[in-house]
Amino acid sequence: MRSIGKEGAVNYDLDQLWDYKARQWEADGRDHDPLIETREEAAARHAARWVMIPLTRAIDTLVIGLGTAPGQLRRVLRHVADQHPDFVEWIELPPVGI
Repeated sequence: MRSIGKEGAVNYDLDQLWDYKARQWEADGRDHDPLIETREEAAARHAARWVMIPLTRAIDTLVIGLGTAPGQLRRVLRHVADQHPDFVEWIELPPVGI
């Protein structure tokens, strides 16, 4: 049987991709419907679509690296980890040099 895709993937600083794509959406001056969502929500939706690309590549194991800054992606991923400890392991590493 032939496997299509990757068994595992590592995503470094995924929160930076989220921030970059959200800022990019805002800088492009795209339209949004203020009756449905705020500009910030529309930018987050755009960033979420982009983040789904690396999140859906692994077949078996996915490692997600985040920076140390708080942010929306960190909060969401932490919530998922808290809700699903049977298959999500959250590991906090000490800062480099300590």
